[in-house]
Amino acid sequence: MIRALLLLIATAVHAVTLVLGPPASAGCGSAVNLRNASQTCVSAGDLPAGQAASAEHHTYLYLPVCGIRVGGACGRVVACTTRSGSRGVLHDVTVDGEAAGRQCIGDEEASDAAVVTPGLVQRAMRRLAWPASPLTVQPPDGLTLVNFDTNFYTTGTEPVTRAVTLLGQQITIEATPIEYAWHFGDGEVRRTAEAGAPYPDLRITHSYLRKDTYDVRLDTTYGGRFRVDNGPWQDIPGTVTITGTPQSLRAIEARPTLVGY
Repeated sequence: MIRALLLLIATAVHAVTLVLGPPASAGCGSAVNLRNASQTCVSAGDLPAGQAASAEHHTYLYLPVCGIRVGGACGRVVACTTRSGSRGVLHDVTVDGEAAGRQCIGDEEASDAAVVTPGLVQRAMRRLAWPASPLTVQPPDGLTLVNFDTNFYTTGTEPVTRAVTLLGQQITIEATPIEYAWHFGDGEVRRTAEAGAPYPDLRITHSYLRKDTYDVRLDTTYGGRFRVDNGPWQDIPGTVTITGTPQSLRAIEARPTLVGY
């Protein structure tokens, strides 16, 4: 007899514990089936002696619950406490495409079932090298005017992918720029989801009030998602910020000059 999928819900201050049971069983819904894959689950249960257990094929899918979204990507997942008392990430669970509640999955539960969790991918994402966005300043050649709308923009707007192997599985990580921090060198910083545009479509501009030489740079914050093999995309909690390379920009004063005809 296949044991039914149990959902135990307990609440605590600032944390929620949800566990799929029975965790000690090897039947459907037990801890060993925590993976984004199809499972053939067999459990003899309380079958009469001599009666063979029937096999049923079930597909389990675990997707992290997103608490805060930033620019379309998940900026923070919902934290929870597992049955063992460790910290985990709350997941929506589906069985054969049907909603089956939520479960808290931590590193212990994941390692028992060789599950690639969003937290594991997040740590891998932070170890990888991601490109700094190129910064273009107009007027060009590192020279601008005082009290002039200097234009800034970047062409670094496309997603970047990296492939890694985690727990013996092929993982594709896709990082997309979701925020830019424009450091103008005079103490002012502007944060936008906007990448700016070249002249004459001015979107990100800054006016310098005095002549000086300024170090300007562009920092890029990436949001990410991942998939195991060719499975569904899942959000990666948190973000990664890449510091840009400073450029020297000199602001000068324009002096009117009479020119004869």
